[in-house]
Amino acid sequence: MTRLLFLLGESDDVLVMLALFVYIGGIALVLAGAFLVKYSFDSGLLSPPVRLGIGAGFGVALLGAGEWLRWRSARVAEALTAAGLADLFAVLLAATRLYELIPTGAAFVLMALLTAAAVVLSLRHGPFVALLGLLGGFITPAIISDGPGAPGPLFAYLLLLQAGLVVVTGRRGWIGLTTLTLVASFAWAAIMGLFIGGPAAQAWAGPFLLASAAAYVLSAARLTAPGGAAERPVALALVAVALGGALLALLAHAGRVS
Repeated sequence: MTRLLFLLGESDDVLVMLALFVYIGGIALVLAGAFLVKYSFDSGLLSPPVRLGIGAGFGVALLGAGEWLRWRSARVAEALTAAGLADLFAVLLAATRLYELIPTGAAFVLMALLTAAAVVLSLRHGPFVALLGLLGGFITPAIISDGPGAPGPLFAYLLLLQAGLVVVTGRRGWIGLTTLTLVASFAWAAIMGLFIGGPAAQAWAGPFLLASAAAYVLSAARLTAPGGAAERPVALALVAVALGGALLALLAHAGRVS
């Protein structure tokens, strides 16, 4: 990578191009693992546990390669780590939904642990890994759950997930990912409170919205710096408060109607 930068130069366009190629390579690795499992499935070569074991081993190998390359090429290491996490998410999903080898409760715990690992690894490898942890964490309840269920544990999980992501993204100054975390939290509150969960979910969604908006505002406050550098975080925090208030009003209206 260093020799390539020496030959091409270190302009912004070159760096963006190289980063794009690295991320495309990471996506290609994920697809390669998926097609390997699919080929063995279509050909009937291996039993489901063996297929999943190979897929999980491939994901762990990618994570190991990412750690090994961390000090040699940060971009490549980030792409490999993200690919390894995506592969493990896919293996867990297949084991739960496709082959039904893992009970729903155990799958939820494993998905949550994998999300936590992605958040921790993002501190070492960068925002691409954090984005993967964000997507995996917020999509997990929808994929694993068999129905609406009790809203209390769901909102507690979402609040803990958001708190962890806000701490990590705020520490690194990734305001875009912090905003995506808030959007995902608000989306869950709206879906559960207005469409799926009924009165019980509405009772939980209100405090959850307040806590989510407060976490985001505190994160934006930490990014505040002298000299006007924090205009964007402050503006986004005001938008978050406004959206949270609008959702609270909708939830209150839905509660009166029901």
